[in-house]
Amino acid sequence: MTEKERKAIETLQARITAIDTNNFDPIVWTDQTCNYIKRIFGDDANEKIDQLEDISYLVTAPMAGPDIQNRRKEKGKQQAKEYLQGYIDEIKHYGLDSNDNKSSMQVQKSSFQTLGKNIAFWGLILVVVGGAFTLGSHFGKSNFDKEKMDYYQKNSNLQSQIDSLQNIVNEQTKEIHKINVENKALNQKISEIEKN
Repeated sequence: MTEKERKAIETLQARITAIDTNNFDPIVWTDQTCNYIKRIFGDDANEKIDQLEDISYLVTAPMAGPDIQNRRKEKGKQQAKEYLQGYIDEIKHYGLDSNDNKSSMQVQKSSFQTLGKNIAFWGLILVVVGGAFTLGSHFGKSNFDKEKMDYYQKNSNLQSQIDSLQNIVNEQTKEIHKINVENKALNQKISEIEKN
């Protein structure tokens, strides 16, 4: 291990220790640590800096209480420690100056980045398709329910008309029956008059 690598490891371990101080300020800590990482890793620092800057130490929900805030902050601290420990392990295993190791690591990083992007892409697609299905199902059910109610109303109206017509038919039938009875009575009277 070279002197540069030893100093880089000591610097990163000091940054890990700084996480557990009582006056830990995530913004200041991240800015300082990113500056050290730029010096240590040079051109390879961008991804590491992005990782550290993407760590969330605060809950943005308006009703999040102090307990939730503390858990989020502790989770962010743990994530930062794991990243820094990973950087230390990288220095121990691959060193800092070897171009072969850098190109090998860049290939691995780009593979992981591509895989991560693909997973994120397909995850997003899955969420969008699921959301579209849910909305379509909801609106389809709403439209079906609306149509069902419309048909029910039309059916009720038709049933009322049928009942009304049935009443008219029944009244007409009674009238016809009444007229038939009167016709029979008149026919009998006519028959009696003709016999006399």
